[in-house]
Amino acid sequence: MTVTIENTAVDTTLNIAELTTGSLTGTGVFDVLLQTLRLHLDREFTSGRITGTAYATVYSQALTSFLQQATAYCLSKAKLALELKQMQEVIELTQLQQTKLIADTRQTDYITDSQLPAETALKAKELDVRAYELTNIKPQELALVTQQVATQQYTVATRMPAEVAGIQAETSLKAYELSNVQPAQVAQVTAQTAQVTYTTANLIPAQVASTTAQTSQVTYTVANLLPSQLAQTTAQTALLTYDLGTVKPAEVTNLTKQGTLLDSQKTVADKQALSTEAETAQTVYKTTYSLPEEVKVVGFTQDRILAEVNKISNDTVASIKQGRLIDAQTANTTAQTELYAQKKVTELAQTTTTPAANSVMGVQNALMVKQTENYERDAEQKAAKIMIDTWNVRRNADTAQAPTNLANRLREEDIGIAVAALLSGLTP
Repeated sequence: MTVTIENTAVDTTLNIAELTTGSLTGTGVFDVLLQTLRLHLDREFTSGRITGTAYATVYSQALTSFLQQATAYCLSKAKLALELKQMQEVIELTQLQQTKLIADTRQTDYITDSQLPAETALKAKELDVRAYELTNIKPQELALVTQQVATQQYTVATRMPAEVAGIQAETSLKAYELSNVQPAQVAQVTAQTAQVTYTTANLIPAQVASTTAQTSQVTYTVANLLPSQLAQTTAQTALLTYDLGTVKPAEVTNLTKQGTLLDSQKTVADKQALSTEAETAQTVYKTTYSLPEEVKVVGFTQDRILAEVNKISNDTVASIKQGRLIDAQTANTTAQTELYAQKKVTELAQTTTTPAANSVMGVQNALMVKQTENYERDAEQKAAKIMIDTWNVRRNADTAQAPTNLANRLREEDIGIAVAALLSGLTP
């Protein structure tokens, strides 16, 4: 509650004339009180209600009491301005404390309502992605590996024995022909020789080429794909560690964007799971239908061999295509690694004290530095005002106690310097 007294001037100096002017008809507080006392005593003495002795007694007692009361009044009037100033400073301090308390409460509410829910949502999304990988992607990869192992076992148990039987049958047939050949079968022997020559010149090189392609594929995978996957995993681990250790309250918006990115990654994982299911279905179809038909082909004549040569050629082409696919996957992995590296740069920009000047975080940091400078200047101005107000009170109370000199920098030339500096800092 504030009470304003209009048209009232309070002088902090103690003027003795306010107490007494040194005459019986003076205008001081003490003079007026005694004049009033004498009027009452004269009336009572003239009326005969008191005697001269009682007159003197009452007058002497009242003289001491009136002097104390008048002195206390003058002193209270002189201290009134300082007491009002002190009360005003206490009120301003209380208001500042209330403002700080409100700001602290708003900061706590912001952390509780915005930052903590965002961090919790991000952790939940990360857990969902990991759970999805364990529930969908990993089982599909296991199924694919299981089907590949089954295919290899089927080849070893069924196809290869059939091929061995076919080779043994061909060996027996050739031994029989060599032991019992007739002159009329010379043409057939010549044809068989040509068949062997063709096999040596075409089939075996094709098999060597297929083996070389497979070896190159494995070498490429070990030299390029696996290091890229390792680098990606390392980047992801570093990113998660960085996120858990250095995220600040100002990152709430960025945490929300990261949640959106995780949703996109989950969508990509869904597509990868569908691709894995397609590959598994392809492997199952090959095991169920293609391999038994290949077993039936084992033991055929030169036509089967020519067909096998053609198949090896097709496999070689497929291996080349697979190598290209691996190149594409490697490029995709490299792009993802670069994305995570850029993301790491963005996260570092949010925590480092010296981000790029033209970046968003650089502009924000510059703004916060400027705000800090403004707060410091404001604190300096408030401190200067308090000291100048103190000087004004002392100046009004006693000019000699608050001179204008070089020490307190309150001279006209010093004020001019301050005003010039103020104007030079303003933007036209």
